[in-house]
Amino acid sequence: MCSVKERLHVTKGLSHTSRCTVKPTGKWMVAHDVAMAIKARIYDGTSHDRHQHIRTTDELDHFLQERPPAEELVEKNILKGTNVEPALQQENEEIKKAQLEDALNTKLEHRPPASELLDHNILHESRVAPGLQQKEEELKRTQLEHTLNSKLEHRPSPETLIEKHIL
Repeated sequence: MCSVKERLHVTKGLSHTSRCTVKPTGKWMVAHDVAMAIKARIYDGTSHDRHQHIRTTDELDHFLQERPPAEELVEKNILKGTNVEPALQQENEEIKKAQLEDALNTKLEHRPPASELLDHNILHESRVAPGLQQKEEELKRTQLEHTLNSKLEHRPSPETLIEKHIL
């Protein structure tokens, strides 16, 4: 394991014989990006003082200590799983992608036609843009509620219906 200072020297190109190599892959990807950003801030010709370098190195140490574990990054799909050889990771990803594509194509081939979905009342026939269909349904429901309430308000009483010999 190499120290942060060694990693910074390697990233800057100061140490060609160091035992530490910085490769922007795997779990060091985020650390490498941060190191490059910090390096650019330190070595841009405006702040060469040693105190800034030490403070920045401490910031990087703190960042590396606080970073989430690799398992969490794999769960969030930031890192790829490490259970496969690095040389086979690309091929493994391509296989997974092809399997997903095949599964989706199979599901699309077996999808019922729109007319059948209309018959089963899964889809609703509408001439309104898809983004407005929900609003259209809400408007229809509101109009139906208003119509029903209006009819209930004007409904004849049971006595009136008895007088007219309806009941």
